[in-house]
Amino acid sequence: MVVEKNVVLFRTLRVILDDVALAKALREKKYAYITGLSYDGSFANNDPSITKKSKQTVIIEPSEMTDEEIIASFRDTTRNEVRRTFTMPELSFVLPDSNRKGVLGLYSEFEEMGDRPARKAEYFRESLFAGAYWKGKLIASIICYDAKPVLRINAIVSVRKDGGEESKYVSFATRRLVFELIEYARNHGYRRLDLGGINTTDESKKGITAFKMSFGGVTKEEYTYTYKNSLFRYVTSLFYKRR
Repeated sequence: MVVEKNVVLFRTLRVILDDVALAKALREKKYAYITGLSYDGSFANNDPSITKKSKQTVIIEPSEMTDEEIIASFRDTTRNEVRRTFTMPELSFVLPDSNRKGVLGLYSEFEEMGDRPARKAEYFRESLFAGAYWKGKLIASIICYDAKPVLRINAIVSVRKDGGEESKYVSFATRRLVFELIEYARNHGYRRLDLGGINTTDESKKGITAFKMSFGGVTKEEYTYTYKNSLFRYVTSLFYKRR
């Protein structure tokens, strides 16, 4: 997945799990700002203008698994909650979900609840959305990078868990959405579903890490590369000094 963007006077590039495009971009440096995600840690080549960070991610490869085998691979709580959703007619699941406005609205509310800045809608223009609905109301969504043959989770969002009746079912709905994504990946020619980065040492990330690990995947190292040319670094440094 490759996304080009013009930011004022600068051309920027975001590369998600496309090693050929990322290697070329980092070699040629035709963009003022480049960020890339890869499972390959060899692209920096000791170049001081390129930073590289690594962390663990969770990978599921479902191509040879039946639905029951997928669910059986989950840990107990997740397996039980997913199975229970099949007896809840009030819950429905849409994938891909064309309710872009609703999903992005839920995403913005979720980020606001966590006191985090929400990205603009344009950031998600190449994304795949999955939605969970309780009696027709959107209560949870997963936004993915569509980087075929990899489907990678970018954001998992939901309504407040201390809200109305539907908030009691957020955990069930979100877990079922991951199952739906695994099934979708298997049925549409994706080699793997990447659940996104985890952090096993940060206590504040303990909950989301346990959630991702509960689906029975394997951990894999991933690398984030960043390049900024000198002018881009200078201009952005001035911007942050003025804030």
